[in-house]
Amino acid sequence: MKFEAKHQGKWVAAKDDKIIANAPSLNKLMQKIQKKENPDNLKFSLVPKGFIAG
Repeated sequence: MKFEAKHQGKWVAAKDDKIIANAPSLNKLMQKIQKKENPDNLKFSLVPKGFIAG
């Protein structure tokens, strides 16, 4: 999966290889996701700072 520069240092939630939400902490991301989606169907990743999408 390719991440954009705006996702550096943030947690992202993806479904079908598309990012549907991001947040600076996992707790905030889970709060956003629980309102919209079932967390069991999602993949979570922490994008490191300095990461460059290619």
